[in-house]
Amino acid sequence: MKRLLVPTDFSPTSEKAFRFALDIAKRSKGMIFLYHGITPHQKKSTESEEYSNNYTTESEIIIVKRLLRLKKKVLQDTPGILISVGLGDTPLVPNILEFALHNQIDLIVMGTQGARGLKKIIIGSLTSEIIEKSCIPVLLIPEKYKWKEPEIIAFADNCLKTDKQAIYSMRSFAHYYDASFTIVHICKEAADENIAKIEFEEYVSEMRKEFYPVELNFQRVKALSVTETMENLHTIIPYDLLVMLRRKKTFIKRFLHASFTKKMAYVTHLPLLVIPELEN
Repeated sequence: MKRLLVPTDFSPTSEKAFRFALDIAKRSKGMIFLYHGITPHQKKSTESEEYSNNYTTESEIIIVKRLLRLKKKVLQDTPGILISVGLGDTPLVPNILEFALHNQIDLIVMGTQGARGLKKIIIGSLTSEIIEKSCIPVLLIPEKYKWKEPEIIAFADNCLKTDKQAIYSMRSFAHYYDASFTIVHICKEAADENIAKIEFEEYVSEMRKEFYPVELNFQRVKALSVTETMENLHTIIPYDLLVMLRRKKTFIKRFLHASFTKKMAYVTHLPLLVIPELEN
């Protein structure tokens, strides 16, 4: 994770995301692209073409100065990180994703409005669309999050072979922080609990062989409601960062009961890393 993209709207939440990205870049010896999308000035019928163009240029200059001030501000605490600033146009989502692909971004780090409860929290349409459409991992930093070096990373998995890709992606991240990595399987009571346990143990054995000598911790959590368990997972298994694999159809939708097209319910007041499922 050496090339990080931080979209900013200059809010305190996006600054928190920027500072988290700085810490990752410091540990990975990477660089950051600080990005702001602007809406081009809409020329009025009473305006001349020259006036309209000058207005747009002046607006861009002001935004670039704000980006440079923000860059200077955060570098006072974390010097030595390479930061590039850039402007983009609307619509924001396709422009952000195109910028990310063009610049070979490894991770998008975004601030988001956080709150409590799966059913009560609605992430803005920009964030939800980025998560839904991005083929690059997205790290969400909640509004009320207070910085803490990640010591425990939890990955909510589904005991499928495709989960390996998320674990591979997380190995380097966990390595940067020397963090422990717990793979959590949340399941409802099975009709034959003994068979379910055996299948889980076989999965654990296979994964430990796959990732040896990396130490992986596994925990199976039985739940009457997957949604409520996810909502309170941090009280059951303390963690500093949650990882989820965004499956093409059902995984996050099943856990969060939300549409990626218009909204996504946020699961925790702690950072959430969403990794898109790769094509087979």
